[in-house]
Amino acid sequence: MGAAPEDEHLSRLITSGGTRGCRGRARRASLGGPDQPRRSVGRRERGSCVRYWDTSALVPLLVAEATSDVVRSWLGEDSVIATWAWTRVEIASATERRTRDGDLSREQRRAVMSRLDAFSAAWHEVVEVLAVRSRATSVLARHPLCAADVAQLGAALHVQDQLGAPLQFVSLDQRLAEAAEREGLALVSG
Repeated sequence: MGAAPEDEHLSRLITSGGTRGCRGRARRASLGGPDQPRRSVGRRERGSCVRYWDTSALVPLLVAEATSDVVRSWLGEDSVIATWAWTRVEIASATERRTRDGDLSREQRRAVMSRLDAFSAAWHEVVEVLAVRSRATSVLARHPLCAADVAQLGAALHVQDQLGAPLQFVSLDQRLAEAAEREGLALVSG
């Protein structure tokens, strides 16, 4: 899986399915920071929305888990992934922890990390750290989340703000999903 060219990505965003239930006006949203190339989430048709993927929903795409089939079905509905810049680090951390705990062999670890390299090259990362930090800090007053989870939620809220349209939040973390729903995000969760 390689990074799609910008035009192909925008086309996929416009025509991707699996976003029933979202409403709102669509606008472009940038995922790049001032010193980063501007990567656009793109335009969505009226009535559709972008899906933001939390780490908890991405791990089962790379490591066999009980939830892998359902998460793959969600990805099949809409293959565009927007996520936080540190998601890759969180996935690497989970992979290394499973390896240390003996749940993954060294060979399985190498295979997962290779899949992560290929997979993450095609997703779209929110890299605007200051904007995410601001959103995350305000969310902490309302929800008992750890720093990594609140950063994920802050990044999703930032994307929704930039789009000016509803966003679907894909997560398997119950506490984070509840906070996202209370913050006004539509949920895709197990």
